Amino acid sequence: MLKENYSRDLKVDRLTQPCMENIFTIFSLTAMINANISSKSIKTSIVLIVRSMVVPILFLLFSCEREITIDAVDVQQELVVNALIDPDGIDSLLLSSTFTTENEGVSGASVVVTHNGDTIGRYVEESKGLYRYEGETFQEKTEYGLSIQHPDYPNVSASTTVPVTPEFWFGTYAENGKKVKQFSREEMLISNANIQVLLEFEDDEKTNNYYFITSSSTYEYTLRVGFPEQRDSIVSHTEPAQLNSRSPLIEMTYSGSYYDFGQLSYDWETSYSVYEKGIIFSDKLFNGQIITIPVDLILPMYNNTTQVHLTLTAISEEYYQLIRSLATRERNGEGFFPEALKVYSNVHNGHGLWAAQSGKTVTLDISPLPF
Repeated sequence: MLKENYSRDLKVDRLTQPCMENIFTIFSLTAMINANISSKSIKTSIVLIVRSMVVPILFLLFSCEREITIDAVDVQQELVVNALIDPDGIDSLLLSSTFTTENEGVSGASVVVTHNGDTIGRYVEESKGLYRYEGETFQEKTEYGLSIQHPDYPNVSASTTVPVTPEFWFGTYAENGKKVKQFSREEMLISNANIQVLLEFEDDEKTNNYYFITSSSTYEYTLRVGFPEQRDSIVSHTEPAQLNSRSPLIEMTYSGSYYDFGQLSYDWETSYSVYEKGIIFSDKLFNGQIITIPVDLILPMYNNTTQVHLTLTAISEEYYQLIRSLATRERNGEGFFPEALKVYSNVHNGHGLWAAQSGKTVTLDISPLPF
């Protein structure tokens, strides 16, 4: 049995050796039983009992007890950064540490954003652990640096480049082969809210590009309002749609709560009922080419749907690598003994992610019924 006591000096205090005389006592007891007990059956039973005790007793006696004292490892706390910059978004940063939860947060940090070595903005603390960006607007195709200083933690830094979202076309092909940006409500009703659209764009061959596709739909309904005189009021509402794609270019999917290499487990021949909140892919199979990707959508409230929106978001390499590490962990987490994997981080001297994204949305109108 090993007992470890922690202090500032490393030394061995005492080593207790097994008591060999106790072993001889056991064998002596066996001999006495053989000599003094006349009943053969009783003697045999007792001898068997005593002999059965010899092995575990020997195991205990030959084990040793060692008391040692060693230096405790001084684990230094580090900052954990969580931020995603977007030229069209309200940018915030969550700051915590390795010994706190995200909800607790870290206050009192100096968070600076730079471009080409010049300060262009700062994250100003709004509440404990939550910082809001104030400064120049982030621009596509531009690299930015992040530096954080805090008296209780090592300084951390990170860098990322805001990617460029290509212009893209989103729609369907008419029977005459022409591209159209309108989908028939009649066809949508026949397909029970399942529609297939096409996404087409030209990839930039000069850079490695990573993409994230999401969708939403707008529906309208009539509501009676007013008192005592009532009138009809048209209410419009937009909410996320579910989507997927049979394209072999798709690498990962997002369910809304986790990332996965979902395409690996789909049986496209027998079942196509798995819909996600997002699909992710890179340009490694079509770098610099014009690509067309079929996207299957399932729409909520499809009877009243008036528009379908498709958003193509270009994500930075850091964001893509984080998604891959999360998907890998999700895949390897299955089974009885899941493998422990480290989540990707681009924060030097700390943990977490400072990445970038830039997106564009195109709207497809749903044509009314002909009657």
